[in-house]
Amino acid sequence: MRIFTLKRQKYCFLVLLACLMLPLSTAAQKLEVVSFGKASFDKSAFTQPRMDYANNYCAIVKVRFPVEGATFEGMVFEEPLFKSNEYWVYMNKGAKHLECHFPGYETLDVTFIDYDSIRIEPKTVYILTLKGEKKNGLESIEKGNPEDLLRQAKNFEKGIGAYAKDINQAKHWYEQAAKAGNVEAQEYLAEVCFEGKNGFQQDYYDAFQWHKACAERGRLDSYYPLGQMYAQGKGTTVNKNAAIKWLTKYNEEFNNPEAQLLLANLLGKNNEQGVAYYKKAADNGIAEAMYKYAEAIKYKDKENSDRYFYKAAQKGYPPKKVVAVEEKQEPAEQTTPTGRATKASSDEDYAWLSQRRVTESDLRGKSKAELRILRNAIFARHGYKFKSADLMTYFKRFSWYHPQSSDVSAQLSSLEQSNVQFIKSYE
Repeated sequence: MRIFTLKRQKYCFLVLLACLMLPLSTAAQKLEVVSFGKASFDKSAFTQPRMDYANNYCAIVKVRFPVEGATFEGMVFEEPLFKSNEYWVYMNKGAKHLECHFPGYETLDVTFIDYDSIRIEPKTVYILTLKGEKKNGLESIEKGNPEDLLRQAKNFEKGIGAYAKDINQAKHWYEQAAKAGNVEAQEYLAEVCFEGKNGFQQDYYDAFQWHKACAERGRLDSYYPLGQMYAQGKGTTVNKNAAIKWLTKYNEEFNNPEAQLLLANLLGKNNEQGVAYYKKAADNGIAEAMYKYAEAIKYKDKENSDRYFYKAAQKGYPPKKVVAVEEKQEPAEQTTPTGRATKASSDEDYAWLSQRRVTESDLRGKSKAELRILRNAIFARHGYKFKSADLMTYFKRFSWYHPQSSDVSAQLSSLEQSNVQFIKSYE
């Protein structure tokens, strides 16, 4: 009878222990996948690569969840890196899943085929964004008071009171406030993630998410960066139609030359509206637009085309290093349009090319060969050593020509560079 009582007491003790342990097992928090996909804009796998033991490049899965101490299983190569609230998990080619273990959270096994990625590709970056839902009776952080969450973010960002300054923690709390619907947090994250300022790292993925949320609720300042990211594939895939939509909205509000240029580039020089946007941006002072508008109309309206080419040249566009261009052509002693042989006067020194701007009247009626001589005379005045035998022979006849260097571009004044570009636009 005593034996039965002891056994019964032992059984009751085990039941009691199991009951006590039950809340601990259910206290674990649940992890969920917000999104998973290839980050084509992210070149981290190229710039910070790892090679596996077979000398194959690894992929990087960036797991975004701001909890330290996580471990990962699956075809993981070496220890992951923890950076700015995300883990860089290096994975071998062909990996099919990633098992995530975060302290205090239930294990989450992410199977890539569920997200249109059958196998991990080498030298490629993927982004896995997670969120956690508490199951221990405590209020979920995503359900916190938005103003309190924003206040917490500012405390960490500025190191207020007992809070040590911590940008990573600040970003985490800004994100929670933004997810909870705080407009100020959304706009601030959109700005700092897009520009990479105030201590925050530039992150087009996050910038796109918040600029899109802001733009969709009518924030005008988000229209342009959202359109730019759609146009350039920053933080998202390239979407020409979406880019045009948001850039058009922005331009309608602000008559913005940068938006006009981007719209023109998207539509192209063969599109009537695209050409119109080039002209608007050009008339608003954008040098690139001046040049591209001139190119677009050069066969339809040469006079205006020349005028815009000249205006672009005055602003230093194209912004590239000016070097002597020695295209193989006829010898320097050319024939005029009338067919007579000509020879430069021995007392011609071409000094005027360095003293004033070249005008259309200076170039009108000159042959391509004569324009070539004028353009290269600017380099000859600085002692450029020509590779083309005809140019070398031509300029050696002048007492002022002393060939010394194969690169004189640094010696050219801004006026001379502008004249080179203007003459070249006529050739």
